Amino acid sequence: MRVGLVIYGSIETLTGGYLYDRRLLDHLASRGDRAEVISLPRRNHYPRALCDNASPSLVRRLTRARFDVLLQDELVHPSLVFLNGWLRARARYPIVTIVHLLRSSEQTATRLRGWYAAAERRYLATVDAALYNSETTQRAVEALLGRGLPGVIAYPGGDHLAVERSEAELAAQARATGPLCVLSIANVLPGKGLCVLIDALCRLPTESWRLQIVGSLTMDRPYVDRLRGLIARAGLATHVCLVGTVPNARIPEYLVRSHLLVVPSHYEALGIAYLEAMRFGLPVIATTAGGAHEIVEHGREGFLVAPGDVDALTRHLRLLVADRELLLRMGLAARRRAARHPTWDQSFERARIFLRSLVETHRAKGSGVTMVPMADESSPSDVLFEVVTPLNFRVHVTRAHWQLITTVKHPVMATCESEVRETLRGPDEIRLSRSDPKVYLFYKQRRLSRWVCAVAKRLNGDGFLVTTYPTDGIKEGINLWPK
Repeated sequence: MRVGLVIYGSIETLTGGYLYDRRLLDHLASRGDRAEVISLPRRNHYPRALCDNASPSLVRRLTRARFDVLLQDELVHPSLVFLNGWLRARARYPIVTIVHLLRSSEQTATRLRGWYAAAERRYLATVDAALYNSETTQRAVEALLGRGLPGVIAYPGGDHLAVERSEAELAAQARATGPLCVLSIANVLPGKGLCVLIDALCRLPTESWRLQIVGSLTMDRPYVDRLRGLIARAGLATHVCLVGTVPNARIPEYLVRSHLLVVPSHYEALGIAYLEAMRFGLPVIATTAGGAHEIVEHGREGFLVAPGDVDALTRHLRLLVADRELLLRMGLAARRRAARHPTWDQSFERARIFLRSLVETHRAKGSGVTMVPMADESSPSDVLFEVVTPLNFRVHVTRAHWQLITTVKHPVMATCESEVRETLRGPDEIRLSRSDPKVYLFYKQRRLSRWVCAVAKRLNGDGFLVTTYPTDGIKEGINLWPK
């Protein structure tokens, strides 16, 4: 494929979003695809970015380009919100947005959030499909648009950093005497909640902790000055180290010397830093705003607090200072959870499969995107698995349809084949759809407040798997089993 990618500034910028874009381009290149980066000047003034829509040079470049697909980092939406409509009528390629975080989701954008939401809604209506970095991001986009947008969830990985830490090493570090070494990997910006973290640590004995903050000190200098003033007034200059920008290759140096990662952001779509830390056996304290809950279960791999809740953050920090065995258990649970998470290559191969199908559909149709469900007609050799349900009918799924489910519909289920089998074989509940009497919903609890749902359709006696996904509750329907 010939792929274009529109971004602001340099692709080498040290943020999670740019790391995601770089890794995507690297994966495409490894599969023989060719990519061209179209870099627009970074605009700190939103109205000025809107002027890019009328840039003759940008219009010429995008209309003359011979791409198979054009990717756009969603952060550039103000520069393309009007241009995209014109472009779609003339270009021969589909447009796919990469959504890391909607600007209108950021809590720091309170005064202008309505304006941002209107601009992003209009922009999202001009694209053919999306790559989402989490289920939370996909839901935010669909809520803003008021409808679904074809796409695939391609989770960021955490496997870009080499890890060589044994369980014995983690145990020795957790049980060693001395202060709790807290790490925050975050560019020093208002949305990262670092002043909240300092306020919480102020309430603990100063000899019980140390904090290192790794991230840029130049993106918002007034906020950096404010943070430094808070640290100085609290007399914590010898306890808090503002490290500054660190190349990705050096991040492991800080992770191996730390017990815990804390980034109490106002909103994180997922949080690559959380995954990095978890792979190194560090528990995580994140917030309930955004998608951190997709990788951190409260009380298991770490804790989730409401943004700005200093009291809750203080309680959890105090608990981990006092209970090093809990710290170790959470660290080991975090490492196991990170090991189950998709790698960069696994995620981006799903994305690539989706992009290739989109390109083929676009070529066949001439324009637009139509998601055509795959028929479930197969020979026995095509069947991935077949299960007898408690209602005494069989449910099967083909390899091709399983690939569709786990690459386009619900990539989070890619490693859950055995769970889906067990959900069909031994569910906790079975419900009959009220809208379609041929559709059955099988539910099995995987942990507190989280369920696996397997949806099957029964035709001519036996059935086939329509889809499967994780859910936080059992939907309404006619209860069939157990009665």
